Amino acid sequence: MTIDKKSTRVILLPKAPGSETHSVLTLPHPRTQEPANYIIITNSESKPAVSTLYELKEISGKNPHHQQQQLAPETKDGKTVKSLIFERYEGTGGPSTQGLVIQDPAMTIATRYNLAYTLIAYFTSSSNTSTRYQSLEDLIDSISAVGLFTDFSSKIPEAMIKAALQPICETITENVGEDDVEVYYRFSRARCLEFLMAKVTKLAGHFPESIMEAHIKPMLFSPTFASSADSETGNDEVVYQCKLKYSAFLIGSYLSPEFITELMKQLDITKLVVYLDELKANKEKAALAEENMRLLAEQSAGAGKSKKKPTATKKATKKATLPRKVAIGSGALDGFFKKA
Repeated sequence: MTIDKKSTRVILLPKAPGSETHSVLTLPHPRTQEPANYIIITNSESKPAVSTLYELKEISGKNPHHQQQQLAPETKDGKTVKSLIFERYEGTGGPSTQGLVIQDPAMTIATRYNLAYTLIAYFTSSSNTSTRYQSLEDLIDSISAVGLFTDFSSKIPEAMIKAALQPICETITENVGEDDVEVYYRFSRARCLEFLMAKVTKLAGHFPESIMEAHIKPMLFSPTFASSADSETGNDEVVYQCKLKYSAFLIGSYLSPEFITELMKQLDITKLVVYLDELKANKEKAALAEENMRLLAEQSAGAGKSKKKPTATKKATKKATLPRKVAIGSGALDGFFKKA
């Protein structure tokens, strides 16, 4: 069975161990502030219920960071020439499904998302900066009143909001009863940077090998220009600092450009900077030497040509031939005019 691309959408969700509920919501993207879709999956069987937030991303076969790079052939209307094929399923783990082919290969995948990034974007906005402590209830009301945050209070559990506020805020508690306390929150840039640096360090320790092979190794391990760190085993610290830098860039996809700059200042990448400067200097020296060799070769070729004097070609001179004089009375027509 073939299904038209206009009538279907494929969404890949994580498999939950038990019964679950799904809630789709819209929040502003922490970097672009454009509407972005998220989904909360709640495992109802656990006590208490556990909710997990996921970001919904569309995968279409194109690189969103390189618009000119085409990873697959396209049709005239800009669609990828691919399809999705689903096998017939008759297992015991769920309802049986028929096999089908979907013309549009685009799919939406759910990836784990930390609500703290959304809250960082909210707090670092100039209009939302506050120096006073707020209760959780007042804070939720303030956030929900802003633009695209209308789903914030109605669909996100309080436990998830508390967990996201904890690492980026300073807190104070106030007793409101014998066994009850009220927690007040105030955003802290220092705690926020500590939280982000912990994320960067953790990512650098588990850096994706695909990025390592495609970007870091070609940049650091040059077969032509040797330096103090130009060896895969020669200077692990330079490699690690490069991983830190790229990890900060990856985390920065959820941060404003201004906050990325602030995060980069927290990184100790001195050895990496020195190494890259040294590598750049070596490349410039090699390029200059190559240019000098080229000029020398051209000068040598020109000098060799100037030593050979051109041989002058002698022009053959022809003597002018004067017409032979005919004696009077000996011409061809003289006999014709003789008297008979």
